[in-house]
Amino acid sequence: FPIETAPAAKFNGSSGLAVVPRLGGPAVQALNPQGSFSIEFWAELDAYGFYVPISSMNRPSRDSGYEFYLFGNFPGFEWHVGPGGYNAFVGSSDVPATGTWYHIAAVFDLSGGGNGTLRMYINGVENDAAPGGGADLGSPFVANTILPLYIGARSDNGHFWPGSLADVALYNYVLTTNQIANHYSAINSAAAMTQQPAGVTN
Repeated sequence: FPIETAPAAKFNGSSGLAVVPRLGGPAVQALNPQGSFSIEFWAELDAYGFYVPISSMNRPSRDSGYEFYLFGNFPGFEWHVGPGGYNAFVGSSDVPATGTWYHIAAVFDLSGGGNGTLRMYINGVENDAAPGGGADLGSPFVANTILPLYIGARSDNGHFWPGSLADVALYNYVLTTNQIANHYSAINSAAAMTQQPAGVTN
C-alpha cells in the first residue's frame, strides 16, 4: 500500500467480504445519506474482470443505494445509483493494472439543483463519462436504508473482489476537487520540502 503503514484488507475473489454494519439499525442510515455525499477508497486488483469493490445497493430490487463496479459497463471503474440500479452511472475507460493501488472517489452533489449529479475521480483526477451525454440523474436518488454496506462484493453476494481494499470512507457532504486530490497525494506521495524556509530572528 502506498507509503501508509496501516494494513489493507485482502479479499480472495470467491467468498471474502465485509459487511458494515452486520445487524443494520441506525448505522445503515448513516452510511446512506439522504442528501449530498462522497465516498472514497483505495483498491488493488489481483486479476481483471467484472468485480464489485463497494456496494450499498438494495438488491435484488435495485430500488435504492449505490455501488462501484469494475468492467461492468465500462472497461474501468464505474459508479451508479438507484433507483433502478442505473438511474445514473458514470465510468472510466481506463483499464486498471493488476498489482497497482488506485484511489477511487465519487460524489453525489445536489447543490446544482434538479436530481443531482455524479462525479468520479481516480488518483485525484476526475475520470468519468456518462451514458446519454450527461451525469444528471434521471430521477431522484433514493438512499438504501435496508441493506448494510458491503465491502469486497456486491450486496447479493456476487462479483467478489480479488485483491485488496483499504481506507473506505464516507462523508455526508461533497468533497471538493482539491480535497480529493489532497487525499490521494497525502497517501501516495511522501511529504517533501519544496522551498527552504526563510530564517527569522524574534
